[in-house]
Amino acid sequence: MEHGAKRQLQPAVELAFHYARAIARKDGEESVPRVVRPLLAVPKLPTGAFDAVVAAIDADDSFRLRFVETIEPQDVGPVGWAWLARNDGWQELLASAGVDAASAVRTTKAEAEARSLQVRVDQLEQARQVALARAQRAESESARLVDDVERAVVARRIAEDESTALNAQVRDLTSRAGAAEQRATRAEAALGKERKRWAATMPAAMPEEGVEPEVVTPRRRVAIRSARGLSDDSLDGFRELLALQGVRVLVDGYNVAMLGWPLLALREQRARLVSALANYAARSAVTFDVVFDGDDFVVADRTSTSPAVRVAWSPTGVTADDVIVETAFRLDPDVGVVAVTDDAELRERLAALGCNIVGSHVLVLLVA
Repeated sequence: MEHGAKRQLQPAVELAFHYARAIARKDGEESVPRVVRPLLAVPKLPTGAFDAVVAAIDADDSFRLRFVETIEPQDVGPVGWAWLARNDGWQELLASAGVDAASAVRTTKAEAEARSLQVRVDQLEQARQVALARAQRAESESARLVDDVERAVVARRIAEDESTALNAQVRDLTSRAGAAEQRATRAEAALGKERKRWAATMPAAMPEEGVEPEVVTPRRRVAIRSARGLSDDSLDGFRELLALQGVRVLVDGYNVAMLGWPLLALREQRARLVSALANYAARSAVTFDVVFDGDDFVVADRTSTSPAVRVAWSPTGVTADDVIVETAFRLDPDVGVVAVTDDAELRERLAALGCNIVGSHVLVLLVA
């Protein structure tokens, strides 16, 4: 068809094509000419399919008449209206416009062109689907890789945190082991000193003639172990020790009093400590032995009004520490001894004698 004739029919053909797409969605593809069906997937009428659509409409009166009922002459122009409505004189009008009204004879060729276009459309759609599938696989793979990277980062952070914690534990255990070894060394040295002191206080006995002297090794006290694994320096651990029958509690008087009531005068500190111990003893079966450093000028408050709190003073020139150690040394090894002090040297000497050691702050928390 000549270019001028196509231009006059173009509004009618394009509008018919859009009408065909609309009723195909509504009533199915069977409601449109067979030649047009392969073109329904594209939104705009391809230029190469123009003659095929014209031939298809020429050959399908049913479709043409349905279409005419939906439009007005001004929608498609006089030539397009004559071609579609086919009123009297329509053939002469089309002939004068250069339109071949017998174009239906080319339907076979138009169908071939439409099939070719449909093949191309199908190929493009297939290529689009393949590209879409590849894009989806790539997106899925990318998401999986991102998840793997995130999991690897989290795992690395967890491993680093665990490594840091383990290193801290190793350092702590190493430090504790070193401290324990030092305490054991000091305790052993203190025990050696106490053994020498004890041997010096024993009278020398002459063995009978011809009789080998008997070597007597004094029995050692063994520190009490908590049934619940509690530390002696904890409040619950101290209470557990105090609940044991027959246990002796030796208190480093000024060490506790100065910690518990630091703002008071020495006499008031002593009075507060003895009073607090007496109040606690009244609620329990515990007996306390409190030792203060001697003072030649202190003559008052040398005794306690409570039989459960025995107050002792170190002699002139002797420290309270020595009196406490001597008291623990003289007690029967089968008697449990709990010593209360924060003095590091005194704690070592008493630990060497098998005493349980409790910090002064624990006793203050218990009775103050």
